[in-house]
Amino acid sequence: GVAGLVAQRFTSAQRKAPGPIDAQQLRQVRFAARDGLATIAASYLPVPRSAGPTKGAVVFVHGKDSCRGDELKGNTAELAARFNEAGLAVLMIDLRGHGHSSRARLTYGQRERFDVLGAVDWLRAQGHARIGVLGASMGAASTLLAAADEPAICCVVADSAFCDFGQMIQRQFRKLSRLPGIVLPGALAIGREI
Repeated sequence: GVAGLVAQRFTSAQRKAPGPIDAQQLRQVRFAARDGLATIAASYLPVPRSAGPTKGAVVFVHGKDSCRGDELKGNTAELAARFNEAGLAVLMIDLRGHGHSSRARLTYGQRERFDVLGAVDWLRAQGHARIGVLGASMGAASTLLAAADEPAICCVVADSAFCDFGQMIQRQFRKLSRLPGIVLPGALAIGREI
């Protein structure tokens, strides 16, 4: 029973709604994740005509328990504006289970990578050929997994991705649950099934 409660906690995101992003040209969009199991909510900032030709696009991907506009644990609207002024369109996404995207269990990048790939598909449909991705924490892990699957991703910035899921979950387990490590194997087994 305790392992089940722990699994529930570790696979559930704490939804956070995106705050307002002050940009006149900002468009709210929705698209399917590449695996077809989630609908992704996003904010799209196209390059203004005054900035000249579009040089490409950047996808911003947040971490666990966060949302678009809060990718780097702070408002990223200014960073998006700077990219935009440099001729890059910006697409800020809510990963599945977060923000205004479909409800879903956390998989720490395994399924969330399909959300990033869906963003790439959407940007390509808008005519963008050069696409970069900036991800933080779980968003960085999702980004790295997506980049391994998609050659259209030509640039990656991965801030604070975990390199070993097992080590990361052991540290988080001890920190968040304050339970003995003997509960972790059962929680992981149940987490894989729910």
